Amino acid sequence: MQNKAKLVYEEVGDWLEGSGPVPRTVREVPGLEEQIRLQQQAMVRLKRYRVARGPWTLQTLEAQPVLDDDHVRTL
Repeated sequence: MQNKAKLVYEEVGDWLEGSGPVPRTVREVPGLEEQIRLQQQAMVRLKRYRVARGPWTLQTLEAQPVLDDDHVRTL
């Protein structure tokens, strides 16, 4: 992978939201605008999917210390 552009989140965000100009790098690097817009579409779709399905429920194990006369013997 080769990074052809250093972007600033705020500049790209403002541009995508319509409140700022197209960043210079986006204009100058061929194909970059299309790639950024494709990534934005993927983000929107994933967000809609997550909202429609609700939050994930994660079950994790939590270590419980074993005490021996107020001293931790093991976890």
